Amino acid sequence: MSKRKCLAVACSLALVLAVLAGCEQDEIRRYQVPREESPKPHASSRKPQAERMLAAIVPRDDQTWFIKLAGPK
Repeated sequence: MSKRKCLAVACSLALVLAVLAGCEQDEIRRYQVPREESPKPHASSRKPQAERMLAAIVPRDDQTWFIKLAGPK
């Protein structure tokens, strides 16, 4: 057999094996997992503070600056 025929047979065999390997039915399983209870956040004894945020977008030539300031009111 020539090299071309040998290569063609090998490629054909590989293709047939690949097709046959992919023809099986995928196994799908379904099950339920018990749900874990998430921890509840602790209540804070502090009074929530009011906060303020200032933001700016400053375009300059080919650049743009984003500025953000945050803190208590």
